[in-house]
Amino acid sequence: HWIRLATDAYNRMRIKIMNNYKDLGDGQFKGKYNKYSTYYYMLKKYAKILIINRYSRSEAFFENKHYVYYLDKELTLNEIIEYILNRDKDMETGYFLLQDLYKIAKQSKIKTARKDLKEWIEKVNEYNSTVNYFKSVAATYKVWLNEIVNSFIINPKTNKRMSNGFIEGKNNYIKVIKRIGFGFKDFETFRAK
Repeated sequence: HWIRLATDAYNRMRIKIMNNYKDLGDGQFKGKYNKYSTYYYMLKKYAKILIINRYSRSEAFFENKHYVYYLDKELTLNEIIEYILNRDKDMETGYFLLQDLYKIAKQSKIKTARKDLKEWIEKVNEYNSTVNYFKSVAATYKVWLNEIVNSFIINPKTNKRMSNGFIEGKNNYIKVIKRIGFGFKDFETFRAK
């Protein structure tokens, strides 16, 4: 949940920047690609690439080539990301803040998590921009820091980080059964299901 806060913030930031570029290119969008409309469409089409966790994918994944219609050439995912980040300073800063957070989530241990998260919060607070959606994330992290740090505790039996994912999955499964059933005639039928 705490990672999703940051990815949602980066996505809202991307949309705001994307719409700014659309406003700059207004009147020039019909049938033509100019520098504003191309960047707008790149931000729109490759939104999911920008929030990929680089620490959970191999480097070979980012070397896959894709045909980019707006530029009329083939680019690797790394080149697409570089193209997007080089055109806007806020997109670049937000991208690296998000990747830093992914790194903390992947590599930090219970002993270093608090320090790493505090450093990340300080980095966000130092960053000044009109489209900084990470400030609210940093404020939330500051309030819930103990709970977030507790998510780094390793379960001695499974040797994995503790999570309530199993319970969340069961709750979701029960809700799906309720939705599919459109109501049951009695509770015993529901319980049996």
